[in-house]
Amino acid sequence: MAMIVDNPAARLLAILKAGKTKDVRLPSRQVWYELLQVEPGNHALLAERLAKLMALPAIIATEMQEHHADENQTVSYWRGRVDSAFVNININAPWAEFINQIDDHSLNYLSVTAKLLQHATKLKPFGQAHLGELRGTLNELLKEVIEAEIDAEVKLSITRYLGRLINSIDEYFITGVLPILDAANATFGNVVVDPKYKEFLTNEPLGKKLVSAVSTVANAVTVVTGLPQLGQMLGLLISNAM
Repeated sequence: MAMIVDNPAARLLAILKAGKTKDVRLPSRQVWYELLQVEPGNHALLAERLAKLMALPAIIATEMQEHHADENQTVSYWRGRVDSAFVNININAPWAEFINQIDDHSLNYLSVTAKLLQHATKLKPFGQAHLGELRGTLNELLKEVIEAEIDAEVKLSITRYLGRLINSIDEYFITGVLPILDAANATFGNVVVDPKYKEFLTNEPLGKKLVSAVSTVANAVTVVTGLPQLGQMLGLLISNAM
């Protein structure tokens, strides 16, 4: 089963290495659609995901400063090349204009950075197949909620939270596990301020199904992060809010 290591350097490295395999004559826009898993023509989503990708070098540098402050030289070489490529990005130019700015030495140094972070954080990998299963469950649940005859405000809240959670899973290969955790927390956190939402989650069969599904996602996150079982904690939050 294919695995993704949940650290920002590994995520950036995987995308750039995939970019190195693309035909340099292709339009950059077409390559970015493929690399960032965006449907061609969805310019807004492409811009959003590019922005998140461009944020990774700074995130990596911050984590390296925390865990390996003595490896600044390792970071500075690849970051200079990658930041320069991002600053001068032109999605209408041939792919060569972007990818040729990032040499093999940059990828080698970035690989070392990824290994150092992995050793320091000891984060466990997420399986792509498992992520796909979680997404499939949430997507089916979202369809059920949309078709259900429930309070319009509650439906709007649930579809918004589920959409955010599904999107965070879709973007895991860029942004990592924390947005998934944030989205799961937000889904349950609304019970504190919305009585109708709390009533739906605690008393309706579809609401209980939602709690179970999101708890499963939250607990999967704990396997990666090493945090306490979040699904149980979020369940207690709902119980205490009653």
